[in-house]
Amino acid sequence: MSETNQKKSILYVDTGDEITSVIARMQDTEGKIVAIVLPKRAPAFQSVINIKLLKKAAQKAKKRSVLITSDKTILPLAGAAGIHVARTTESKPYIPDAPKSTPKQTADDEVDPNQPVGELAAKATEEQDTIDLGDLPDLSLEDEGAKKPKKKKSGIKVPNFNKFRLWLILGGVLLVLLIIGWYVAAFVLPRAEITVETSTQNVAETLEFDAVLGLDGLDEESVAIPATRLTYTFQDEVAVEATGEVNVGDRASGQVTVTNCDSQSVTISSGTAMTSSNGFVFRSRETVTISPSNRTPPFQPANCLEDESETISVEADELGADYNISSTSYTVAGFPSNTVFGDGSNMSGGSDDIKPAVTSRDITTGREQLKQAASPKAEVELEEALEAEDLVPILESFEERDSSTSSSHESGDQTDEVTVSLTAEYAMLGVGREDVRELIRLQLGEEFDFDRQSIVDDGLEQATLRIVSRDGDTTRLRLRTIVSIGAEIDTEALAEEVAGLSRSETESTIFLRDGVRDVQISYEPFYVFTTPNDPGKVTITILQAGDQPDLEPDPDFDNEDSTELE
Repeated sequence: MSETNQKKSILYVDTGDEITSVIARMQDTEGKIVAIVLPKRAPAFQSVINIKLLKKAAQKAKKRSVLITSDKTILPLAGAAGIHVARTTESKPYIPDAPKSTPKQTADDEVDPNQPVGELAAKATEEQDTIDLGDLPDLSLEDEGAKKPKKKKSGIKVPNFNKFRLWLILGGVLLVLLIIGWYVAAFVLPRAEITVETSTQNVAETLEFDAVLGLDGLDEESVAIPATRLTYTFQDEVAVEATGEVNVGDRASGQVTVTNCDSQSVTISSGTAMTSSNGFVFRSRETVTISPSNRTPPFQPANCLEDESETISVEADELGADYNISSTSYTVAGFPSNTVFGDGSNMSGGSDDIKPAVTSRDITTGREQLKQAASPKAEVELEEALEAEDLVPILESFEERDSSTSSSHESGDQTDEVTVSLTAEYAMLGVGREDVRELIRLQLGEEFDFDRQSIVDDGLEQATLRIVSRDGDTTRLRLRTIVSIGAEIDTEALAEEVAGLSRSETESTIFLRDGVRDVQISYEPFYVFTTPNDPGKVTITILQAGDQPDLEPDPDFDNEDSTELE
């Protein structure tokens, strides 16, 4: 930390600071005169060499440095180095005497009550390792010259061990970097890319064979290979907002007086429907028996007003305020209207309270959403599972084997949403990739001599596979592919063979292979002129030189739905 007062600066030194750190901070100060405040027993200033380095650095930076200290071990060293010292920031700077037999003692150890604040702060510094700022007096050349003693030349030159140690560390780091750089340049960066052009004959081939569940192995005679069926169970649920409505209000109620004009008694059971003249249905809340009429037939309603009748409590068949109706006539379910009829009072108490409710359409919507998500996911999962077992997926065999749905609520239930769940099982067939390749080789063996030639590329990555027919556990398949016949080159073995060879030796080695037409070699980086010793850094690409026939569309199928072997 430093503070600046015009052209003067104060620099505080901590106990752990090294001389290089102090020099750097001194050079960065703005003042031309720098007061360096030292703590007790500053290790960096226990060496006269360090103090001389400080003075030399100050002179080079065109600054004058003053050590603010009263440490008796530092004062003689400062005198030997010819650097100014002062007890406080307000004391007069001077150059102490050089060391003789015993360092010169300073006189003023007691605190004088008449001393200025800066000097009192200097006393505190001796106990607290810090000195309060004060006005730094001007330093002049006369001050330096007046107190500067004559230097005694020593015949012994003390080496700078700090500088030697720094150079030693830098040299070690540089050596490690050089070794790492050499290793990377010689073993990590070198790479070779080799393109080998071979003569090939490309043939468009169509092959039909059977894929049979439970077959132990390839049957050459019947041209059949084992088939594998994998299943995937999809389970998921979806929440669907209820779109229906239900009235959860109250039912209207009242009374209906039922008159019996029949010669026989009648019984009105609880729950019997009574329909008003304007079409509203109410139901009896009790069971009542009405005595027969005493009049002589034929019975007419107008003549039955004085006959037997009973008043029955009724309740609306449905909820809602629509059933709050005025008094009117009623017909009684199960009885002729001209013999048994009713006359109702005002009906009241019905109210409306509309709430969301589940409909059957809501449940169907949730099921369809799950179905749409289940099928694509199941197909992808089954395809990846088959490929993981080195099987060729037969996409056309994908099917749903079983499914079931359930819902958290039934149609008509009052709720804001219904949760629909789906559990479905899907299946897909697959055939062994190596079995398919062996069938191709067997079929082409009738046309080509594989003692002299080999299948360079069986074309399975662009081939199409279709289902011809299905019969129980047997699925008839048709494979259409383009097969390249030519020189067989094992790229891994060739990379090991050319590793470490020069360019010309690499080319000669590759040209010795049957069917090779051309070789192109590229080395990286620019300073590499031989094939790397590590075969893993040699990339060999086989370029088939030959006419590539078009794979004509299969007239028996829609080719957009074909299974592509990847």
